[in-house]
Amino acid sequence: MGPAVVPPSREETPRPSSLGKRTRDDDDDPPRLAQSPADIAELQSSDGDVGESESDSDDDESQLDDEAPPFGDIAADSKGLLVLVETPSRFALFCFNHFLLYRPNAVEDLWTHFAWNERARNVAFLREVMIFKYKSSAINFDTGVNAKLARMIKRWHCPGMILLVRKPEYKSIIEEKMGILCLHDENVMEVMWGFNIIMKSLYGEDKTELAKEDHLPVSKGLQLFLARQGFEIKPEMISQDIIETACVLHDCVSIEWNYNRILRDYPASCLKDVSGINTEGWDLLKLVTALKIVCYPEEDIVFGDPQEMFSRNELSVLVCDAHKYNHVTLLPNCWHIYKTTVKAYEAKVVCRRLLKILVNKVNRKKAGAKKAKKSNEAASMPRSGSAQSEATRTSRGPSI
Repeated sequence: MGPAVVPPSREETPRPSSLGKRTRDDDDDPPRLAQSPADIAELQSSDGDVGESESDSDDDESQLDDEAPPFGDIAADSKGLLVLVETPSRFALFCFNHFLLYRPNAVEDLWTHFAWNERARNVAFLREVMIFKYKSSAINFDTGVNAKLARMIKRWHCPGMILLVRKPEYKSIIEEKMGILCLHDENVMEVMWGFNIIMKSLYGEDKTELAKEDHLPVSKGLQLFLARQGFEIKPEMISQDIIETACVLHDCVSIEWNYNRILRDYPASCLKDVSGINTEGWDLLKLVTALKIVCYPEEDIVFGDPQEMFSRNELSVLVCDAHKYNHVTLLPNCWHIYKTTVKAYEAKVVCRRLLKILVNKVNRKKAGAKKAKKSNEAASMPRSGSAQSEATRTSRGPSI
């Protein structure tokens, strides 16, 4: 569990619309984000030299990305965390919903919030993006934090905010040079993995590549979930299609878990008390179908065959006892739960089938690449003299 997050007050938090309108205050500083006059005055007065690198010459050619697309919506609960995201040529600042980071078992489902942009917009908001020609000089132990990058961080950092960083050395440097509390742990790396997906979708492939040691590993939560569902997938096999399909499957499993928790208490005990039916060992679909029969006997069963799902005695009792539940409030939204569970079961079947297809496709592609590599290696190997003589005789044909 990380340190407690204290969200900044409304008076302390800048209030831009989307990414804001950019203006230049002077020739030396990068463009500012225009806000209210009071906020602009505060930003101008806060651009001191504390914690900034002295090497802020024009040689680093750092500049704000004027083409940065707006991303996300400002939410009341997303002002407690700043995220410093790194790509091969850019640093970006996002606000992130801090409640998600400190939930129990957060590492297992943080990845689901970044499966596609429409979902990520609900938990993340892009503040500012800065392009660096020589990004290696932006943060290092020798020079500290580049002055322009430091000013960008201070523009959006408010008292009580925690800055999430992807490297432990970034944490040490920024805390020492700028006095800003940073966080780097297992949960943060899950968040960084998600933000890398966002940046790739916004900007595509950068012309430069991160060093091999700087590449983020695949989400640990995603790997754990796929393993529990019976899919052993190596990190290099993960594709965007697999991520999105796994996320839908995760949603279906979550619906099943939540409804199981709700229905195993009072509704299941009512079936036992009123009709003498013991639901222990039933799966969720069988339980909600039984509740549908006694609560809405006139409605059709839309998934599964009740004669295969229940024994002859169980089905007869459920149908005959339906009138006994007229004055028993099992669940006010029982019909909605039934329909939602059926849809989740149908989607889960489709997702499992699709995941198998995607995994097999990746395996075939990998096997083909491995075979082609072996063939190329065999072709490039020098052949022995006897083999060359045999090849020569074969090419000349039989002697007469």
